[in-house]
Amino acid sequence: MTKIIAEVGLNHMGSLELAKKYIVEIAKTGVWGVKFQIHDPYFESSRDEKFRVKMSNKYKNRYDYWKKTSFSMNEWKKLYLLSKKKNLKFIVSPFSVHSLKVIEKIGVDYIKIGSGEIYNKQLIDYLSLKKRNIIASSGMSNWKEIKNIYNKLKLKSKKNLVILQCTSQYPSKLNDVGLNVISEIKKRFKCSSGLSDHTGSVFPGITAISRNEDFLEVHVKLESKFNFPDKATSLNMNSLKFLQDYTNAMVALNNKVDKNKVYKKFNKMRKLFGRSLALKNKMTKGQIIKKEDLILKKPGTGLSIKYLNFFIGKKLNKTIVHDELLKKKYVY
Repeated sequence: MTKIIAEVGLNHMGSLELAKKYIVEIAKTGVWGVKFQIHDPYFESSRDEKFRVKMSNKYKNRYDYWKKTSFSMNEWKKLYLLSKKKNLKFIVSPFSVHSLKVIEKIGVDYIKIGSGEIYNKQLIDYLSLKKRNIIASSGMSNWKEIKNIYNKLKLKSKKNLVILQCTSQYPSKLNDVGLNVISEIKKRFKCSSGLSDHTGSVFPGITAISRNEDFLEVHVKLESKFNFPDKATSLNMNSLKFLQDYTNAMVALNNKVDKNKVYKKFNKMRKLFGRSLALKNKMTKGQIIKKEDLILKKPGTGLSIKYLNFFIGKKLNKTIVHDELLKKKYVY
């Protein structure tokens, strides 16, 4: 069964109440997990960092943006506890060792390494020090770089590692999704895999679920007054629920059925649709029944075809109409 992760990212725009609402609405869809990003500009950015997507003049640069959309440790704790209450796996992408330490103090089920953080040596080295559940995106990596991460986090440190195919375009085109890479990851490395999707379309998710990939990560959005950066790459809650419903349907449809066991459930229906011996036409008392007088009619609650020879040559001891099933006591 494909595990679906709903990526909130920074679509909460620094509003704790909106972040809580995301968790509540995501939980209603039944998906596996919710994901956030934790940024601390002091440890990860400079005032020279430009926007990937221009939003508004409200923020001077990304440093200013990270600062104004970040949460305190107490606020992160509230989000973690709410996620647990709603039975969601709590997944967080840190962008510095400092942010990772903060979120680990609070509690986290999986650490997500974003495509751009594969090259963050300080973060990767720190992650390799102890066993953690890790999901890594490979949006900007070649096979050699993916292998390095695998060796560092899976082989050397014995981590529970998931490597996702990802295309670092926002939004990305359908023909750039690269579902073939997922199969290649599974061939090359002994770990789970899946898709981190940025298309803003349900079609990659539908295909990944149909292929029974291990994980599917999609960005999600709620209607809000904010002009958040991942709007074009995000699915609304109806689309998210559709993907989870589709996942559930695929699980049900792939359930193996034993015909020898299942048929027993339909005994009543078999009788309803079955056939019993009857007369083609009305016959009177004393007439001898011939083979051509007999016919099979619904339901199958009477005498079956195996009693055919029993009736042939017998005399009726009463008049029988055409719409009445035969019984042994009617003949002698």
